[in-house]
Amino acid sequence: MHKRDKVLEESIEKTNNHKIDLLHTQVLEIKNSALVIHEEVKGSNTFLNTLSGSFDKGKQNITSVYGRFDNMLQQKNNRFSIYIGGILTILFIIVWKFMLG
Repeated sequence: MHKRDKVLEESIEKTNNHKIDLLHTQVLEIKNSALVIHEEVKGSNTFLNTLSGSFDKGKQNITSVYGRFDNMLQQKNNRFSIYIGGILTILFIIVWKFMLG
């Protein structure tokens, strides 16, 4: 092997090693990004599961309130109280809107 060939081979090997190091660094950056994304997804899934449970509980509560309200409407003596409550609620909303400007 000539000296010139040996110098060229060393130069190519040095360039390859540099490129391998650069590629290694980029792979580590991608790995770190993937780990961060993984943690974010886990956190989001936990949040969504909690939120789903809250919606289910809210749905049960609304169904319960609706059932009680329906029972109240079936009784004639409670209708008057419901009308008064509705009128007071509407008046409260109107006054509240005017107070806010």
